[in-house]
Amino acid sequence: MPSKLFCFYFPQFYSIPANNKYWGEGFTDWDNVKSCSPQFPGHRQPRIPLDGYYDQSSPSVIKNQARLAGEYGVDGFAFYHYWFDGELVLGKPVQNFLNDTSIELKFCFTWANETWSKRWVGEDSTVIYQQNHGDDKAEWKKHFEYLVNFFKDSRYETVNGKPIFNIYNPHLIKNSADLFSFWDQLAIE
Repeated sequence: MPSKLFCFYFPQFYSIPANNKYWGEGFTDWDNVKSCSPQFPGHRQPRIPLDGYYDQSSPSVIKNQARLAGEYGVDGFAFYHYWFDGELVLGKPVQNFLNDTSIELKFCFTWANETWSKRWVGEDSTVIYQQNHGDDKAEWKKHFEYLVNFFKDSRYETVNGKPIFNIYNPHLIKNSADLFSFWDQLAIE
């Protein structure tokens, strides 16, 4: 099988209520980009994106990004997937992608399966979204039922007909054998 180039797609460039609560009204990671400063001589920071500070919740944004990716030889996007014990977060870009069947790029998910906290600013104890990886099969099924809508899309990347589903920190899922066995059974059904 030939190699393919997939870019991680980080969906943090639009406002959501949790980020408003913990980081301030209207916060997106553009705020972090704008606050960059040069770290060495000749380091040009901050830098303004070519298309400006776009809003990833807009359907036109993913369409344009997919077009550009294809033009520059990218085969697909590996969308960061945020699912916290039954709660989907930052799912608009991939939903917009799924809804627009004119986008011809391949895609898959990378589950960012760790607890969200403010640790990157030194506040480890401030939890935004807790990730427990519990044993609730109803929650496992809910997660699978969300994912299967994407897995069934002809653009979803597969290996031997099986969807690729990356997991950022698989060691955090203590009951992974049970979870994956359950998901396998649901896929067969």
